[in-house]
Amino acid sequence: MKKKLEIMLPTETSKEGIAKEVIGLFKKNWKVSRNYNPKSFVTFKEKQNPFVHPVDEPAFEGHSYYLTELVYASRANDTKTLEKIEGYELGLNEIRKWNNKGGLCIYTSVLLYKLLTTPGYSSINPKQVKFHQGFYIHDVIPGSLLSMVASRKVGLHAFLTFNDAVLDVSIQQIYDEYDLMEPAFFYGKFPPNTTFYGYEETEKIINKYLYRILKDNGLTEEEWLDHHMTCAVNLVRKQADELAANLKERRNEVSEALHLPAE
Repeated sequence: MKKKLEIMLPTETSKEGIAKEVIGLFKKNWKVSRNYNPKSFVTFKEKQNPFVHPVDEPAFEGHSYYLTELVYASRANDTKTLEKIEGYELGLNEIRKWNNKGGLCIYTSVLLYKLLTTPGYSSINPKQVKFHQGFYIHDVIPGSLLSMVASRKVGLHAFLTFNDAVLDVSIQQIYDEYDLMEPAFFYGKFPPNTTFYGYEETEKIINKYLYRILKDNGLTEEEWLDHHMTCAVNLVRKQADELAANLKERRNEVSEALHLPAE
């Protein structure tokens, strides 16, 4: 049975009070490297136009896109896009397993962290990427059934920051609570009246989660990363090829309408 990792609290509950509730749930269900202090969490607000160096863009965007598609396929039970590449089943099975544990955000954050920081899989400086465990708070949509019992919603969450901007590829879990295009992920920008709070975690904790993932699938870390890297690259290539084919078809249609030679 999927663990419930969301909590409804009275409007007047302080952020420290919320943090105490969250800390208790994290200690019970997941892994922490130290005793989290309710007053020491870091607040992450929306960050406009965060910078990604052009050299880092292919890895950053490709890996983020791949993870976003995995989350979407798992949540919406729609594998149409992933079926374009071989080997997608491993990632889909992993993400479904962790979703059933209530840890989808942990799985996606660990995988994306490793793809972005492990030498050979991207050129990104590992110091730019951080793994956080914490929670989000967002206002409940006015007029919804949920708004009859609470004005705010709190959810346990794991997410990354890249250059101190929130990078969250698993937010689709609550897509129905936002006006999002699908699939979607947050980088820097996120909907109004939403705030992320986190405790930066250590490489040791990340590797403990990684050990659990690898134990389930019987792969080494290198085999696991190679597989997901290949899937990410192939997915981006397939999408690019399809886009190019569609553009060519469209140009030919225009040329035909204008009585010009087709390509």
